[in-house]
Amino acid sequence: MYWEVLPYKMALNSRESFDQSEWGPWIETYVDHEDAVSGTVSKRRVLRTNQSGVEFMLKSPDLRVDPGYEEFLCEADWSMKKVFSDIAKVTFPPAAPPDTKAVWASLGVWHGQHERSRDVRAVPVSFNEPHMARKVMGEHMPSWHDMWVMLLRFSPRKPPHGPPTASTSSARPTERPRATVRVAVPTVPGAAPAPRAHVANVVNHSGYTVADAEIERMCGGGGEEYLTNHKGRAGSLVWIELGNGVYEGELRAGLARTLASAPPGQPSAGNDEVWVEWYTRKSKKREWGKSSVAFKASLTVEGGRQVREKTLEQFSHLLPVVVNLVASSSDSEPRVSKRCKDALCKYIKDHRAHLLAPPNAARQSRRRDGE
Repeated sequence: MYWEVLPYKMALNSRESFDQSEWGPWIETYVDHEDAVSGTVSKRRVLRTNQSGVEFMLKSPDLRVDPGYEEFLCEADWSMKKVFSDIAKVTFPPAAPPDTKAVWASLGVWHGQHERSRDVRAVPVSFNEPHMARKVMGEHMPSWHDMWVMLLRFSPRKPPHGPPTASTSSARPTERPRATVRVAVPTVPGAAPAPRAHVANVVNHSGYTVADAEIERMCGGGGEEYLTNHKGRAGSLVWIELGNGVYEGELRAGLARTLASAPPGQPSAGNDEVWVEWYTRKSKKREWGKSSVAFKASLTVEGGRQVREKTLEQFSHLLPVVVNLVASSSDSEPRVSKRCKDALCKYIKDHRAHLLAPPNAARQSRRRDGE
């Protein structure tokens, strides 16, 4: 049992009131309410517990176990032949497509050829009737077994070893047949982590809004995925930890764009390095503010002229936070969204508190110590 339908509390200290029941989820209804002063009775909107509850994931499914097949109803349970025989006698209305009866006939033939669910090929699926010959789906899809093997990469545990025993390899006819897939789990760079119940059980409410959930995604699993996909890709915007004593206002972190190659006269990046060109905030204030943040190209002086500030950075200095821009951004003047800024601040406060700047920190060049 992976899922269970349960009620929930908005907060641990929630209490029953006339307007709202203690337990959620709620349904809106109207009840008679008598005014204590005037005695007038009127309909009042209230929230009452919806007894259907919500689905909560109790544990993640074990992806090492093939779910097997759930058998179709047998012929005796739904009189398949009689059903399609009766449909063949129906006179469909003029508005129905001209091949409606033939389509139902083809479906009856298909059911006759696939009396058990295990007889059904996942893909491709084709219909042999002349009018249905054009309907072929999934010609180049992998087999069910291959797709299940790919799902195994999300399993945090190793698959079992050794041949199945008699007790596990043969199930009683009344049970859903299951088979253990004994294959090596493929190593996939950047593969998504195993699903976690606490992620599936998120309930949005006034204290944890959709925006809060999106911010948490941008500096959590979504940030890790973004960094994996963009840190080695030229032209990608990334957040980078700045060197000791180097601050961008209240944070020791800055925005940069990855480069395809090293600047002229500079060494090429190693396997765990990347060349970047920097941006700096337009605002001179220490605080990043409460809305979107505008950036401009960061310039430095080389040979008596101003050029874009570029440095060679370690991948380990890149921060796993999604960079999201507003519509008015440009390549030379990107503007990160409020949620993006909030996600960066949350990540630093939760995981890299040493990147919070002291009160007297001043903006400096981004070149690291020794450069």
